[in-house]
Amino acid sequence: KIGINQLGNFKHVRPEHVDVDYDPGRQYSIPWHWGTTGISLNTQYYNGPKADSWALLFDPPDELKGKINMLASMNAVINAALFYLELPYCNSNKADLKKVNDLLINSKQHWATIDTSVLEKMTSEDIYASQNWNGLSMSVRMELPSVKYIFPKEGMHIWQDNVVLLVDAKNVKEAKIFLNFIMAPENAAMMTSFSRFANAIVGSEQYLDAKIATAPEMTGAGGAVKTVYIPQCSQKVTAMYTKIWNNLLK
Repeated sequence: KIGINQLGNFKHVRPEHVDVDYDPGRQYSIPWHWGTTGISLNTQYYNGPKADSWALLFDPPDELKGKINMLASMNAVINAALFYLELPYCNSNKADLKKVNDLLINSKQHWATIDTSVLEKMTSEDIYASQNWNGLSMSVRMELPSVKYIFPKEGMHIWQDNVVLLVDAKNVKEAKIFLNFIMAPENAAMMTSFSRFANAIVGSEQYLDAKIATAPEMTGAGGAVKTVYIPQCSQKVTAMYTKIWNNLLK
């Protein structure tokens, strides 16, 4: 605990990123990148019905069958299924989770892979559609313009990566300098320019190239799609999710 909110550049952190459920007021962590989890679709191969829905992955058209990748992320996959089935998140209802399990098992026959190497798989056109993070989808599109980032109409979750100081860190003074450095607008913009994921720093946008600042993956669906920040689920829920995930990976 180093009092992140006492560092000079903390004033630049967007208000909505200050009181997070895992660190109210930011005593321990600073926001690194944040974004959404949706779908990358190569419209060269398909752009018809269901192109605005999680159905692309869970009940795909024939053109996409066998050409789909899912992220190797338990929470990302299960949350997508919950959105598609219109069920609550952090869900411990056994009947609901059986529906999730059945959906994933039935959908798996249409998937080629469960992997995070989305850039390589899509640009090589080994797959035509993939569950994906928005910034990575932008990177894919910049190499393959026919790829579009889909904001599924059923909803999608917002995530955030953070930076913390380890308990046994030896260079605490230098670490604080680095953490403060990250929160300067020009430096946050530099990181966004490299990763193509949004940051949580006010004023960084003036340092961004317009093609990144106004990219559809960055600006979102204009409020037309429900986006939800999902807090850490209980250990009970996580244990139940883990059983579903392990069953899926068999």
